[in-house]
Amino acid sequence: MDEKKPDPNWPARFYGPDGEAGVFERKEDVPKGWADSPAKLKAKPAPAVPTAGQP
Repeated sequence: MDEKKPDPNWPARFYGPDGEAGVFERKEDVPKGWADSPAKLKAKPAPAVPTAGQP
């Protein structure tokens, strides 16, 4: 019997750029741009807020 041992790192939780979270069974299933920690996601710049007197 030559069965592969299951990878202890999977299933794993990943976080999306828009605050989503999901559990994935394999690395190949994780969508591009998702990270294994919310801290690893690139921060999006805040939208510009017009100030008084500015067009």
